[in-house]
Amino acid sequence: MTILLILGTTILALVVWTAFSISRNYQAARRIGLPIVISPVSTLNPLWILLWRGFPAILRLKHLPFGLGTWARCTSMGWAFQDKHKLHDELGPLFTLVTPAANEVTVADPEAAHAVLARRKDYIKPAVMY
Repeated sequence: MTILLILGTTILALVVWTAFSISRNYQAARRIGLPIVISPVSTLNPLWILLWRGFPAILRLKHLPFGLGTWARCTSMGWAFQDKHKLHDELGPLFTLVTPAANEVTVADPEAAHAVLARRKDYIKPAVMY
C-alpha cells in the first residue's frame, strides 16, 4: 500500500511539474510571436532519448487531427532529417517548440540562421547541447 502511495504521488508530482513548466514556457513563447508546438517531453531529456523508439504508439500520434500530434514529429533525435521540410511547410520558416525544460526555436530560413550564427554571443547555446 505504501509503495502504491509513493508511486502515485511521484507520478502526480511529475504531471503537475510538467504542466506548470509547459504553462510557464508557453507564456514566454507567446511573447516571441512565432508559431508554437507544445510537447510534453523535452528533446534533450535523457530518458526520452533512450526510450522514444520503444513507443510505436507515439509515432502514430503524428496523424491526429488539428495538429495535436505535431509534437511527436519533432521530439526525436534527428527529426529534421526524417521530416525534411514538411513541418516548416506547415508552420513557416521559424517555430517554437515548447517543452517542460525549455523553449527551442527551430530555424529553416537562411537569412535568419545567418543572423543567429553571426551574433552567437546574443544567442547562447546551452552547454548540454555540446
